[in-house]
Formats: sequence, structure tokens, C-alpha cells
Amino acid sequence: MWHLIVRENAKRVSLAGLQISSIDGGLSVHNNESLLSLEGLERITKLGDTTTISSNPVLRSLEGLENLTRVESSLVIRENGNLESLRGLEALEHVGWALVIMENGRLSQLDALRNLSEIRHNLMVLDNEALPGSAIDELVERLVGFTGEVQVTGNLAP
Repeated sequence: MWHLIVRENAKRVSLAGLQISSIDGGLSVHNNESLLSLEGLERITKLGDTTTISSNPVLRSLEGLENLTRVESSLVIRENGNLESLRGLEALEHVGWALVIMENGRLSQLDALRNLSEIRHNLMVLDNEALPGSAIDELVERLVGFTGEVQVTGNLAP
């Protein structure tokens, strides 16, 4: 499969049943009013293109992506109003371009990114009102040889 786009499904609460094992391109999960879970994507270990998870107002974690180790392009997690953690991304080790985490009002920690050791270019953590600066600092410290740009603004003070 080249790309998987799950968009504007008002009644879908999970992706269970998809059982997709491979996506050569990207993943876009956008504007799904009732989506509670990414379960159904457990078999994916690598995504070859930009991956965007955005505007899913009741999504609380990224459970379902437990086996994802690599995103070859950018990973964008944006405007998920009830996202409390990035649980589900514990296996993620590599982001090939940029990691963008922005406007997730309830996101309060980045512990799930504990195995992320490489972002090749940019890290942007913007306007996550419940996310303490210390969590961002810990993430940056774990990145091996990171020389890219870091943009941090609008998050909870340390």
C-alpha cells in the first residue's frame, strides 16, 4: 500500500480490522470526530513518507503504532485536543526529517518517545499548553548527533 488516508469519518471509533502490515508511503489520520484509537495499525514498523495525525478531537493516545520504529520523512502530531500522551510510539527510533508536535492542548508528557534517538533536521514543539519545557529538554538531550533546528514556544513553562 502506498498511502493510507483516514479522513473525515464522523462515526469511526478505531481502525481495528484494517490489519495493514506495510505502508510504503505516508499515513494521514485527519479530522475523525469519534476516533478513540489507532488500533489496527499494530503491524506497521516503518512509514516511508510524511505521517500526519491531526484534528482528531477525542484521540487520547497513539496506541496502535506500538511497532513503528521509523518514519522516513516527517511526523506531524497536531491539533488533537484530548491527546494526553504519545503512548504507542515507544518503539520509534528514527524520524528522517522533522518531528512536529503542536497544538495538542492536553498533551502533558513525551515519555513514549524514550527510544527516539534520531531526528535528521527539525524539532518543533509548539503551543502544547500542558506540556512542560522539561519534557522537551529531556527529548532533545536523548537525540544522538542532532544538529537541526529546535523551535519551542507556547508550551507550559518548566
